[in-house]
Amino acid sequence: MREEDPEILAYQILGLLKDGLKTQNELRNWYSMHLEEHIVVDAALKILMIEGKVTMYDIGTDICYMKR
Repeated sequence: MREEDPEILAYQILGLLKDGLKTQNELRNWYSMHLEEHIVVDAALKILMIEGKVTMYDIGTDICYMKR
C-alpha cells in the first residue's frame, strides 16, 4: 500500500479534471485498484471541494467531479 499525502494527490487529480468530468470511481481506479487506498482519493476530493476548486455532481449511479 502506498502512502500519499491527500493534499499532493489533490493537485494531481485537479490536473486530471482539466480534461472534463470524471466519476469518483474513475478517479479511485486511476489511483489504485485496492479499496483501502480509495480513502486517500476521497480525502483529496474533499480538500478540492472545500477549497472551491471542483464541483461535485450526483448523477444517481455515481458521483462526478468537474474542475471549476
